[in-house]
Amino acid sequence: MFTPRRFANTAWLGLCLTISLLLSRSLAAQGLDAFGGLDDPFGIGGGELGKVMQDMFAPEDDLDLLKYSHYSELYRWAGVEPHRTPKDADFAAYGWKAGAAQSTPPRTLVSSRPGTEAWTMINIPESRDYRLWLGYLANPGRTTAVTLSLSGSNTFKHNFASRALPPGKRGTEIEKELPIRFEDELSRISQPTKPLVVWEFVDLKLNAGNTRFALSAVAPQAQVDGMVITCSRTAFSPAKSMVEGEGNLYQVWCRARVTKASGGAATYKITSARLGYHWRRIPRGWSEPMWYGGLGSADKKGFVSEKGSPDINVGSWTRWVNITQDVSDGRWASGGGPWATATIGFGGVSKGNSEIQLSWYPHEGGVVKTITPGIDRSQAVFMMPLEALSHPPATTNTPGAWGMRHTNVTARLESAETVHQRHFEWGRAAVSALGAAAANPKPHKIHLTTSFGVAPAAIPTAARMLASIGINDVGDLAPELLQELNLPQPLKMINASDSEYLCLTHDPLDPVAEKNFEAALRVHAEKFAIADDSNPPLVRILMGDEISNKGGAATVNGLESCRNAFYDYLRETLTALNTNATYYGVERLEDIPFLDAPPEYAGTHANRIYYASSRFKFIMTALYYAQCTRAAERLFPKVQTYCNFSPHPPMFGQHMNGNDWFELTRHRGSNLAWGEDWAGSGGSWGFSGIDVVSYYGAWVECAARLNPKLPAGFYAVSSMGAIDRKIFSLLARGIHWINVYSWGPMYAGAEGSNFWSESPHAYHLTARAAYALGPADTIITKGTMEPRRVGLLYNRTHEIWQGSTGGFQSDRLLLFSALAHHHIPAEIFLMDDCTDEKLAPYKVLYIQGYNFEQRAIQALRRWVEAGG
Repeated sequence: MFTPRRFANTAWLGLCLTISLLLSRSLAAQGLDAFGGLDDPFGIGGGELGKVMQDMFAPEDDLDLLKYSHYSELYRWAGVEPHRTPKDADFAAYGWKAGAAQSTPPRTLVSSRPGTEAWTMINIPESRDYRLWLGYLANPGRTTAVTLSLSGSNTFKHNFASRALPPGKRGTEIEKELPIRFEDELSRISQPTKPLVVWEFVDLKLNAGNTRFALSAVAPQAQVDGMVITCSRTAFSPAKSMVEGEGNLYQVWCRARVTKASGGAATYKITSARLGYHWRRIPRGWSEPMWYGGLGSADKKGFVSEKGSPDINVGSWTRWVNITQDVSDGRWASGGGPWATATIGFGGVSKGNSEIQLSWYPHEGGVVKTITPGIDRSQAVFMMPLEALSHPPATTNTPGAWGMRHTNVTARLESAETVHQRHFEWGRAAVSALGAAAANPKPHKIHLTTSFGVAPAAIPTAARMLASIGINDVGDLAPELLQELNLPQPLKMINASDSEYLCLTHDPLDPVAEKNFEAALRVHAEKFAIADDSNPPLVRILMGDEISNKGGAATVNGLESCRNAFYDYLRETLTALNTNATYYGVERLEDIPFLDAPPEYAGTHANRIYYASSRFKFIMTALYYAQCTRAAERLFPKVQTYCNFSPHPPMFGQHMNGNDWFELTRHRGSNLAWGEDWAGSGGSWGFSGIDVVSYYGAWVECAARLNPKLPAGFYAVSSMGAIDRKIFSLLARGIHWINVYSWGPMYAGAEGSNFWSESPHAYHLTARAAYALGPADTIITKGTMEPRRVGLLYNRTHEIWQGSTGGFQSDRLLLFSALAHHHIPAEIFLMDDCTDEKLAPYKVLYIQGYNFEQRAIQALRRWVEAGG
């Protein structure tokens, strides 16, 4: 409706416009801006007039048209020789040459060769008006003309860099004179005197369809960076400057919002935005990899509303956050792999749905992908692309490329739910491939477990998939889901591998250590308490990973409790030998020091002390962990305690002088024997191949050989292959707790090579093992295994004195494998097992080594004389 007030405003603006236009020439002559140079030219608006005029005549903001944009780097075009040319390269195919890549700013210039061309195929999506930009190195006062030729769906030819940058003029003046834009404000306010990259544009209409873009040059001095095609003509110009807020072609932006909040929440706030890396990413200036970081770590404002408020209405977006340095390499870091895991905390929303957008420009027109992660437990989890994230597509194929980012890179931006849908399909295909065996029951008494660090919103989907391939312990699931999947009550894990911290004392055998262990574990006991005491959960406590020994001369000799334990061990040894302290050359045991190494020119007594010390350091290790085991057994009705042992030191080093697999359980330090393999089909880690897993399993079996026998478990590393054969090998050793290490999923942990969630073949092998074992589940776990009649001595005495001399570790492994291939199941026994009673069942014994305990030699002699 036309009102007098509106008419008055319009008339006033018209009068202001007329006066301003009349004055503009005289004001310009005085160096003043007619639309903002005077604070209040007429005393009627206090300086607002200039802003009004600028707003009225400002170019239309066409950033929405950035959605029609394509970026292409010249060094990826056909006809461009790489900076490092392959040995078998066809040099006749190259006309142009790529220079060395620079990281600040990220750029690779391509040099021309006269009479040749570089070319690529681009698929124009719509027939529209476009602006085409070419970035090249401009030399003030010189021309380095290049010709762009289009063919196919479009025919066009244009010369770039045909006019030199005029000398003596600032960048702003040059931009008014030529269709050129500089990359940052510093270049615009100064006079160019050295070569610098500029972007020149030409406006043209392009038809939809595949078009061949080719560049040629007359002069060899031309150096070209890239080409941008966009429908945005007024609000955007390309730049790679590292000046904050100036570069735009390599930047990465992110924003988020809650689209649906259960429980009626009206607002939310971003409480955290974390990023976890799965491959080694080393920030510039660091020497060690960084596994965890923030999303938008360099953006001080962070994920707040577009107006800057931490409280955001449901349905409204956060502001755009620059995440470039968190997800890009080059200037900021090296490595990181193809993707990382982002976790965003949505405060105030316990369950719901979210949207995440990734963009190359902080505007909706620059969005390259949108995903919709679910929210559960106030967090959403999604995968964030890393490797080549800032790289645009380029192709010589038909159809041509289009877009600002590689679609195969942006495809890595996906929610946890999408990831698990893919896993579900792999699981379905794995079971389907079993044929008739898919009708077999799955095992329930053989425990097949794996890691389960699933995003809360994806737990049901992931649990159903793992259960379908035979994994029967998949974490802390809701009771209704356990019932649906017919799974037993899952065990409760406690990670106490930082045991030195939990015992709260520097003395490994301090009497207060056990009380401190109990106090630390009591917190978990209260958390695990359930109403039905008749069926308490099984609790498993990891006390240490790839442990070494807790002894050593400084510790044992320096701490009274450790010294006393050493003397107790010496007394037990002397009692077993039916002798006294003179065996060690002393009258009192308290005069004996713990020895890390035999003294130079050691005699018999000193050597005996050294041997006793070498044995004791692992017994003392067991005494240390036994404190935690006893505390756990008092607190939990059903509990397993264990330490994991790595096979690498005893196999690569050919001895167990650094980590003894046997003494921990043999001396009741833990009540669950455990090991791991990391064995593949070949290479140094595989040694004799997958057969080595049986050998490691025999070590664990030997460690569990007590009365009564201890349960045994194993990390069977699936990512190394042949997990089905590994499972069979371990079951033959009485190992019924098998962790199919480690499903993950990969997005839940560091060091991505550990996980098999992204390996479709591993799903098939796991299912094949589980469905084969299901019918024999009870027989394997409840039946009595036929005693083995062949033993292989693991001679720790030889290792203490000789180390790896003789190569007996490899010899024992190969002998063990040879017997297995002839269907002769052998088992490992120790020097401590050389008693008449324990040797009697064996028909054949294999022994190696240069050193033996006298009592063991005597027992072996009696065994031979008895017919062995």
